[in-house]
Amino acid sequence: MAFTLINRFSSTSLASGADAISIANTYIVYSTFMIAAVAVFLTMAGLIFTQHFAMEKERHVADAFAALVAEMGRTNGCAVEVVKEVMKNAEVVQHFDDQVKEKLREVMRAQLDNADQRKARARSEHDALTRIASDLESA
Repeated sequence: MAFTLINRFSSTSLASGADAISIANTYIVYSTFMIAAVAVFLTMAGLIFTQHFAMEKERHVADAFAALVAEMGRTNGCAVEVVKEVMKNAEVVQHFDDQVKEKLREVMRAQLDNADQRKARARSEHDALTRIASDLESA
């Protein structure tokens, strides 16, 4: 476009060798400015699109996860298949193993505490009965 405008408003008969170089340099400068402007515009548009898509990605992932959970709640076969696929991951299996062991330790601690309480009550009941028996024998 710049080249066309320069040719339209300049006379070919008046252009000398120095003018031709000047016109070429002017064309190069204008085209460089246009290329730089397009590059800046595309860079800004790319940054805006990247930010927009990053925000939308989080929402899409959350929606997809909610849909997966809802589908697993509706059909039992889907839940079983998801668990089978997840259990193929060694880290998941290790995490599941750790969680089960921790839960078993927790249950065992609760059972031991409960048994200790029953043992203490039985011991106090035994002591009370022993005192009553000794009081009855001495009376």
